[in-house]
Amino acid sequence: MVGDQALISATNFLGMVVAARALSTTEFGIYALAYTGLWAMNGVQSSLITQPHSVLASHTDLAAYRRFTSATALMQIALSAALGIPLLVAGLIAVASGLGQVLLVVGFALVTWQAQEFVRRVLYFEGRAVGVVVVDGISYGGQLIALIGLASAGELSVVSGLLVAGLTSMASAALGVVMLRATLFHRPMAGAVSMNLAHGRWLLGAEVGAFICTSSYPFLLAATAGPESVAVYAAAMLILNLLNVIWFAAGTALPIQLSRARAVRGDKAARGELWRVYLLSAPVVGGFCLVASILAGPILSFLYGDAYAGFGWVVAVASIFRFIGFHSHLLSIGLRARDQTRAIFVGYAFAVPFSLVVGTILTVLFGIAGALVAMIGAQLIWTAIWARAYFARTRSAGTGTPSPEGVA
Repeated sequence: MVGDQALISATNFLGMVVAARALSTTEFGIYALAYTGLWAMNGVQSSLITQPHSVLASHTDLAAYRRFTSATALMQIALSAALGIPLLVAGLIAVASGLGQVLLVVGFALVTWQAQEFVRRVLYFEGRAVGVVVVDGISYGGQLIALIGLASAGELSVVSGLLVAGLTSMASAALGVVMLRATLFHRPMAGAVSMNLAHGRWLLGAEVGAFICTSSYPFLLAATAGPESVAVYAAAMLILNLLNVIWFAAGTALPIQLSRARAVRGDKAARGELWRVYLLSAPVVGGFCLVASILAGPILSFLYGDAYAGFGWVVAVASIFRFIGFHSHLLSIGLRARDQTRAIFVGYAFAVPFSLVVGTILTVLFGIAGALVAMIGAQLIWTAIWARAYFARTRSAGTGTPSPEGVA
């Protein structure tokens, strides 16, 4: 499914470029903040819904799988309501203001985007590649086409851009439900929700930690330096987001692949699968980060004109963050596939105090440069803890000695 992930990453990349060129620096900063919030809420969904489903459903027969997935779908509806309704209510209360309108469309996009992501993950789990591509084509491809049309007509704004994301996600989610009608409409399995929560509770804690250590910085920059600084940060980071082809492909496929390998052939086989993925992808990620760092200035000028041309150094520093993040991402996947989700939480728990204290000070004093340095520092902390947990378990598994879950 690398091709599908390439479609998603390419359309997201081009859509953000269109927005950056069509919107003012202030508007693009607000637009980027809204997307950061949406991705953060998708992290909650991933922790409690899609990741537990990908791991736990691999151990069931067809009848149990359908009941388990039906129960998880109800859990998804409840989660989307819990996350989206407060935003919708706040937006309705303040609908006359610009902020109220933004909150309203963010709440709508959150609900429909999560619905679309749920059905695509289930389709992916079932190996229905064509269905996944169709769903993603409607959602992400349709969004890009609409953004280009709005920009060409001079009608692209923060509100219209986010509304497009919500509408295209709604259309693709509706089609996905039709495709999955044989899977979703069954008597829910008793205990499925508690199983998902048991698997995902540490992942949810980890997502909160990840938000504090990474995604909170755009909001901190907006509060201390204004949305223009967020626009610079987002424009530079967008270049590196092309790596999401690898990130998302690994995050979607590997947990399923490793869980099945572990269930059928044991831990050693799962470790071998992860190692092969690392050997294939590490040179690509490293080479991309190097080239992006060297050519950052010309790339920024080509994509955005003069607005962000002087910030090539942001891309270079962010490349370090993304390259380290590649290693931590694969470690995280390996730990999740072995149900060592507590170790992931512990890694973030140690990094959060650093981010809250040192990260805040560095960002207030040095702006984007301070934020990036703080993000790299926090990332080194959790990556070291995850590596210790993963390789300690790997060594003990190799010798036949039981190893406790987590990092203890």
